[in-house]
Amino acid sequence: MNTPDPESERSESSDSILVEFNAEAIEIYPSLRPLRGETILHLPSQLRDSFAARSIAIPRPEEEADLADCLMEQAALFKSLRRFTDAAPRASEAAALYERIGNFRRVADCFRLAAEIHREIGDLETALEFRRREEELRRRLAA
Repeated sequence: MNTPDPESERSESSDSILVEFNAEAIEIYPSLRPLRGETILHLPSQLRDSFAARSIAIPRPEEEADLADCLMEQAALFKSLRRFTDAAPRASEAAALYERIGNFRRVADCFRLAAEIHREIGDLETALEFRRREEELRRRLAA
C-alpha cells in the first residue's frame, strides 16, 4: 500500500505559483521565482487568501519602504565618508523602491542626494540633471 510522504506534500504545497489567465480558464503552474508584491495585488482574492495556507511569503509595502529607507541612509553615510562609488548605487536603488511603492516625496529626496553625490564627484552635468528631476517631481507633488 503506497501512502503519500507528508514531507514531499509539504514541500510541494509551499512552492511558488504562476497564474496564467486566458479566455477558457485560469491555469496555475509552479514558478521558478517567487511572486513580487506588485504582482500579488492583481491576483484574484481567492489566490491571495490561499498564500498563508501555502506558506508563501508576500512582501509587504512597508518592508520595501524599510529597505528603501535603509539604502537611503547608507547612501547618505557613504557620501559623508566620501565613498561615492558605494553611495550612488544605493541612492539609485532606494529611488527605484520608493517609486515602486508610490512614495514620490522620498524619490525626490533620492534625486537630491544623487545630485549631491555627483556634484562631489565632479560630474556637474549629471548633478544638474538630478536637480532638474527633483524640481520637476516636487512641482508635480505640489500641484
